Amino acid sequence: TLSRGFGFRDDSILWVGTTTGDCGYDTARTPFMFDLFAPNAPVDIELDHMRSIEDDVYKDGTSVYEALKRAHATYCGFHGYPEDWLNKYPYLTKHLANKLGYWYFVNGASIPELVSGYPAVIKLWFENKGFCHAYNAFDLKIKLVSEESKDEYIVFENSGMNLNWKSETVTEETIKLSLKDVPVGKYTLCVGLFEGDTPIKLGFKAECDNGDGFYQFDGVEVV
Repeated sequence: TLSRGFGFRDDSILWVGTTTGDCGYDTARTPFMFDLFAPNAPVDIELDHMRSIEDDVYKDGTSVYEALKRAHATYCGFHGYPEDWLNKYPYLTKHLANKLGYWYFVNGASIPELVSGYPAVIKLWFENKGFCHAYNAFDLKIKLVSEESKDEYIVFENSGMNLNWKSETVTEETIKLSLKDVPVGKYTLCVGLFEGDTPIKLGFKAECDNGDGFYQFDGVEVV
């Protein structure tokens, strides 16, 4: 199954058979299995019935968090009674919804002088705060929006760069912008990630969201 690119599902996390044994804080009996399968395809974690597990096992939800982190999980669910969890841990639920799978942020950039008609090499630092990496190639696009005319110029497009962004890791990317058709002026540099026409949400403040899948990242000048 491993050689065929299968993923992995575990229905025994926080189950009484492991919580009463010597399986550690996250209750994973064979944690190495997740390391083997997670690089290939998503890991799906199924928790025991909420009403069957004692509070000292859930530990205010922290044991669940550690189990999902250790498993490099993309999906998580319950055998039953998820409403009990949702009522008790609403804020942790929202946080875990972001942490499951990938969760991308742009941490910073190094941008040299931009000259109209010439290529420019910039650096961007991408952080994946999720428990796992993405399994699909997304299109990274960068555009410049003129502050004066509002004209837009796509200056970079690449498919699959996100596959390098591993879980809980910061990755430095060197990116070559094409300024061939970009006139002199002041611009807003915008970053977007897409799966076809579907935008992939990035970790920006709401006021940075253009509403078209791009996020305003920095002000730049083309000379």
